[in-house]
Amino acid sequence: MIDVVILCALFGIFILVSFIKGIQIGIKLRKNEPIEIQSPITYVKEKIQENNDNKIIEQEQEITQINLDNIDNYDGSGIGQKDIPR
Repeated sequence: MIDVVILCALFGIFILVSFIKGIQIGIKLRKNEPIEIQSPITYVKEKIQENNDNKIIEQEQEITQINLDNIDNYDGSGIGQKDIPR
């Protein structure tokens, strides 16, 4: 019984999403705007690249922050210095 309810809910969500997407396409057609259909493969590749870029930026910011903390904590010796991750 629960399987039927879940299946109906998923099917209903699919219909709702399709309806909303159809309305968006219809509005673009009415305004004579170009409709861009993006390949799912291209979308996934872009998201993966974006995530990789964000990770690189976060790592660079972390290294910069550690360097700034090391400069603030410098007293002529290595005490209180943090290691920079590689």
